[in-house]
Amino acid sequence: MTERTTVLICEDHAVFREGLRSIFVRERDINVIGEAEDAEVAAKMVALLRPAVVILSLSLPGFTPFERVKDFMHVSPESRILAMGMFEDEEVSDRCFENGCSGYLLKGVPVTQLLLAIRLVGSQTSFVDPRSLRVLAANEASHPQPRTPGRASSREQEVLILLAEGFSYKEIAARLHVSVKTVDSHKYNVMRKLGIDTRAGLIRFAIKERLIEM
Repeated sequence: MTERTTVLICEDHAVFREGLRSIFVRERDINVIGEAEDAEVAAKMVALLRPAVVILSLSLPGFTPFERVKDFMHVSPESRILAMGMFEDEEVSDRCFENGCSGYLLKGVPVTQLLLAIRLVGSQTSFVDPRSLRVLAANEASHPQPRTPGRASSREQEVLILLAEGFSYKEIAARLHVSVKTVDSHKYNVMRKLGIDTRAGLIRFAIKERLIEM
């Protein structure tokens, strides 16, 4: 029997919570083990239930932006955070990944994409909403970047691509068999060489240079 991905829904709107549950109940490989309507209850349930995936609404009452993400990761390191928001905002998406989320999804996403995100995040793979990538691509023209990574080493370019694809420092470190500190050092070096100061900028550059697929 296929192991089921356990999910905790952290969402303050009851109708939206019920909608998510009704979607997941039809899926044999997804098991909703709890729901929370505010940040305090969510933190307690994450610690108690240790779900594989936490669906976290960024509008959750009592939720100081990204503070709770770190709390969740502290009490349940094995849990993966899939943030959900209302806006196609590159800064929000960027901050989600920088603060430890494994995915960012817009609330108007089709059901098939929601299920894909749950399964990818649950299997230790990051997920970026394609619409967020399109926003980054559309904004790329107003954020000119160098044509090539210049003097960036091959390892720095590997780190650049993995960061642009949404992987966390820890995931990149595991893939490249290096320390998280080394990943951070490569990131700092390649961003300095490219004149880029945000992860969104890295994604724009990677899209422009066709280093990642849309």
